[in-house]
Amino acid sequence: MEFKKDKLAIIFLIILLVVGTYLRFTEYDTIGYPHDSLLTIAGSVAWFYPHSYFPGFIYMGPPLGNMIIGVGCMLSGEDFSGISQAHQLFSPDLPILIGQQMVNAEPYCKIPIHLFGLIFFLLLSLLSIMLFRSYYALFPIAFFTFSQFILEWSRVISVDVISYTFIFFGLIFLWRAYNEERESKKESLFFILTFISLGFAGATKFSAGIYPLFAVIILFEKYWEELKLLIKKILTLTKISIAEKINVSAVNFKQFIKIGIISFIVYIIALLIPFNLSPKNLIDTIKGFKALESSFVGISPTLEIFNILNTFIMRINILDFLIFILSIFIFIKLILKKQKEKNEKFILYFVFLFIFI
Repeated sequence: MEFKKDKLAIIFLIILLVVGTYLRFTEYDTIGYPHDSLLTIAGSVAWFYPHSYFPGFIYMGPPLGNMIIGVGCMLSGEDFSGISQAHQLFSPDLPILIGQQMVNAEPYCKIPIHLFGLIFFLLLSLLSIMLFRSYYALFPIAFFTFSQFILEWSRVISVDVISYTFIFFGLIFLWRAYNEERESKKESLFFILTFISLGFAGATKFSAGIYPLFAVIILFEKYWEELKLLIKKILTLTKISIAEKINVSAVNFKQFIKIGIISFIVYIIALLIPFNLSPKNLIDTIKGFKALESSFVGISPTLEIFNILNTFIMRINILDFLIFILSIFIFIKLILKKQKEKNEKFILYFVFLFIFI
């Protein structure tokens, strides 16, 4: 039965949304300043005071999330002007410059975090309904309603949940683009909105940079014949004999090229807007972050997934373990299924992406 026709599923959905909203706004003051909240707030309020350098160099990360948090901090009316004296990359005197103001403004600085935490939860629920189309969507919604990990990052003063929100905006638009009729105006619009959202996600946290790759994979899957034709033409021009072995249907790949070029352009623009449209600011930020946290910069093959699974299995309870085993069975069954529906392909590619990252 479709979700919208299942009254009982809708009732449970409403209960989960109400409970999920309540959990995200209750006991909001139980988490203090873990992680790098001091640097986050410093990098956030710096945008509202004069600086002789790009303010993003204080936090040494993408600036968009800091700008959003900064709006909340400034609503407190506290005077953060001391941040103008902070040094880029390393400033051990931050507690002296803005420490007291930061404590006073804490509830205001958390306003954007709570709002984006709620928006992320709603987007996650919407994507679940879109992909599962039935009461099965209630399982992931329920899981993330009570997920301690998600709840914590919906309260901590950090840019993570803001990045998650832009990512899920992008995933929803990507699913709509994948599901729309080929070469339609709606398809083009949703692909553009996908890469704008993912550009903003990348301008919030560098790790979101992997998701455009997922969007490109979905685009290639939808326009597979056009991609083969393009590859064949390139190989033919370079006089590589393997081009003759590529069999393609008679297709017009202009739409494929058009979507690819426009998507790339809007992604770069969206990514660079918070960097004052300066590629130099982006490059310098990456270099600065790499100098501070070299082990967290870059992409490479890894077998870390096995260590993660081992830790996960050692800590979960018996019920979660049984669900985990069942999920592996479903995952293998989905891989072996010959005729996959679009939502099944989308989910499968998404799972592979998470394994990879």
